[in-house]
Amino acid sequence: MSKKLLALALCCLLASALYAQIPPQPDPPRLVNDFAGVLSQPQVNELEQRLVAFNDSTSNVVCVVIVNDLAGMDAFEYAYEIGDKWGVRDKNHKNGIVILIKPSSAKGGDGDIFIATGYDLEGVLPDATCKRIINEQFIPSLKQGDYYTALVNGLDVILPTINGEIHEKRSDDGDDTAIIIGCFAFSIAIAVVLALAAKHSNKGGKNNRKKGGGNNGDWVDDAANIAFWSALLGSRGGRSSGNGFGNSGGFGGFGG
Repeated sequence: MSKKLLALALCCLLASALYAQIPPQPDPPRLVNDFAGVLSQPQVNELEQRLVAFNDSTSNVVCVVIVNDLAGMDAFEYAYEIGDKWGVRDKNHKNGIVILIKPSSAKGGDGDIFIATGYDLEGVLPDATCKRIINEQFIPSLKQGDYYTALVNGLDVILPTINGEIHEKRSDDGDDTAIIIGCFAFSIAIAVVLALAAKHSNKGGKNNRKKGGGNNGDWVDDAANIAFWSALLGSRGGRSSGNGFGNSGGFGGFGG
């Protein structure tokens, strides 16, 4: 029993450690987040106003994040973690985009950029289109160290591309349904994990008393169950994890 609980706890701990590497969502929320300090304040304000106006008129959420360190992750993984943890999306749609930029370091470290697209916008902004926009709109200015022009040029293509994909009227009324459902589902998942642990603990104890040893088949089943529920509850790694950009509702509907 102790080994099984230890494995479950380790999986959850690793998932928590991965989440801890992502910067916390700014409070109040902002769509332009320059943690590297490569933009001037007037540039940040101008980009922020542009993205907030776009969000208000279309409900689509475009978030810019600039960081000095990817915490050992690939750019695509880091970008999707941001979208997932911050909830970059409208409350009713998976319509968020994260533009992640890591500047080149003074020590000669390479810069990086990735555009992470929410599921509902992948039809008009698939990976191939994002790659073309990066190469044609972002890279030339980024090579010159001009991050503001790179963002302006990129947004000049991205915003018109996704402008008509989702367009929903804003409402001031709160909608707690998704939160309630999410909490209920999470509670059920926890209960199932505990039930599985208790079941196999009792079964393992009987086998040990009868046979004087463990049961390898039970351990394989336990490992599979632990891996499945740990992935469901905590894991966020990989490309597919960011497609929905979480369930928190995120930035949708806030004012300037």
